[in-house]
Amino acid sequence: MASIGSVLYEEVKMPEHHRILVKNNLLKGEEGEGDLDVYGTSTALNILIQDRKFQEASDLESEIRQESEKIRNLLYAILQQDNAEFDKGYEHYVKNSLFDIKGLCYHNQKIVLLPFTVSKDTFNTCYPFYEELKKLHSNYKDRYEQIETLEETQEEKTSKVSNFFASFSSVKKKPKKIVYKESCMNYIKAIKEYLYTFLSNDDYLINTFKYITLFLKGDYENELIREFTQHVNENKIAKLCKKVFSDVRKQYKTKYEFEEITENGLKYKIIPKNFLLYRSYASNSTPFPRNRAQMWVGFSFIDVVGYATPQDITFEEKDLTFTSENYCKLLGNVSTYRTKKELKLLDMGSVNTVKSLIEILQRDNKKDVLRGLVEGWKIIIKNDEEIVNRKSEYEGDEKFADWLYESGYDGYIGYDLPGLHDECCISRDKSLEDIEEPVKGMGLKFPLHLLNAFPISQIVPLCQDPFTKINYELTLN
Repeated sequence: MASIGSVLYEEVKMPEHHRILVKNNLLKGEEGEGDLDVYGTSTALNILIQDRKFQEASDLESEIRQESEKIRNLLYAILQQDNAEFDKGYEHYVKNSLFDIKGLCYHNQKIVLLPFTVSKDTFNTCYPFYEELKKLHSNYKDRYEQIETLEETQEEKTSKVSNFFASFSSVKKKPKKIVYKESCMNYIKAIKEYLYTFLSNDDYLINTFKYITLFLKGDYENELIREFTQHVNENKIAKLCKKVFSDVRKQYKTKYEFEEITENGLKYKIIPKNFLLYRSYASNSTPFPRNRAQMWVGFSFIDVVGYATPQDITFEEKDLTFTSENYCKLLGNVSTYRTKKELKLLDMGSVNTVKSLIEILQRDNKKDVLRGLVEGWKIIIKNDEEIVNRKSEYEGDEKFADWLYESGYDGYIGYDLPGLHDECCISRDKSLEDIEEPVKGMGLKFPLHLLNAFPISQIVPLCQDPFTKINYELTLN
């Protein structure tokens, strides 16, 4: 166990193939989902091989081969079935295609065909083909906008003339519509040719197939589409990769033993003076949150860095398109803090503490706070034993934190709980100071404002070469 009385961490000698998990970590917890959204299978394989875990690497490669073969066969069958409808003409194809034609051509939906989870070799191989698709997309988009403008103008004119002239006007527009339909069909054909080109690339298929579902029709009565979509949730590769990443993370997670006391049925953990804590915050925020008496902090950089990434609501508030360029511009910061005094924090990993707090809130009729508590720290049975399972929901967490502050508590600690990384919520009046000098930790040095000396925008995968070449519209799932 590490000494918790010291403000210095021992610098870890971390190999470069592990360091990527510190640099690129966007995960919000050990139990979180979406590891493949960040790293991809090539990163997991590289780590296993570099760590000489050859059997695990072989198992993962075998699973990738098997799963990609399933995806390949299904996608090939989908493309073949769609081709049969394609050859029957535009009007028939719009109704019977397996692709979402209205989304692709009429709504100008952009397609994520080249996610940043693929390896750099795959990216560089696919990129020229993707660029051609972008040109075709721009071509049909321009034609569509021209026709929309033309129709609006014609509608204004025809409203003042007879039906004869109105019908005559529609005849004049027909050639332009035919040109547009041809443009749409050419674009769809190019997408399918692109997919055919990379059907043999396992890395591309395994890291991309869930995005392909975005431009297939949501027609689950179609057996091929239904089976293809099911693979998004059923493949085992994400779990295998998650184990690789979690095993590495555990090697560099400092574990502490805190002094504990119990008072009036409530258990507390004592955080000593001069202890180091970390907090991520958005680009439009500050090291200490505005207009709040509490703040949430973690015990390591790797636990909190994910919260510096911009959320969907940030783009909506700023009226920005959710593109890779804007994403990288909106990345936030990580700050390091030192406790200025000893803190007595409620131990939310204690079943008895949670039960006692429930009784207090029921007695005081604090229904909203009680709801946040029982939903955020749910008592469950595991291996015939009661444990606390953490589920973080902003509104409930906020109400509970406000009540703690108003009731005079220093805050709470969640340490080694399933469901979320280690965390503290601190009623921060005179409790923390922001550290301006660099602090050693996790094998790297992190200054107060990382964007000045160690920009997150240059270390997350989406904001690195070669992925900065591409400025596609990202999915908001």
